Amino acid sequence: MKKEINTSNRLKYCIIITSFLKNEVALKFSEALVNEHHILKSVFFYKNGSQNSNKKFFFKKSKNNLVERWKTLSKKSKCKLEVCVSSALENNIIHSENVDRNNYESSNLEEFFVLSTLISLVESIFSCDRVMKF
Repeated sequence: MKKEINTSNRLKYCIIITSFLKNEVALKFSEALVNEHHILKSVFFYKNGSQNSNKKFFFKKSKNNLVERWKTLSKKSKCKLEVCVSSALENNIIHSENVDRNNYESSNLEEFFVLSTLISLVESIFSCDRVMKF
């Protein structure tokens, strides 16, 4: 018999990550939300948190690959993984559109992550029931 999901208590969440060091805690919290059938509307990587979107960041094989887990969560929950464009530039994260224009060698923005503005963050905050900052 299939378990019935109570959708009346589902809340919409916006997650803000400002620290690279709090990445794993934010990810575990976000995974728990989705597993409890809440709606994860967006994850916004801001300040040093934008380093999570750097595809050239090296994870040892013995460690959890947090970026892959974010991508999997994004696919499962259909949430956006947004990176503040200013923070990305400060952390030398380059979108493919800027490679030719600025004579960079290659893009290092990870797949599934999109550059975004603070306006997008504000819109997300206003459309959600809860906002969590890590």
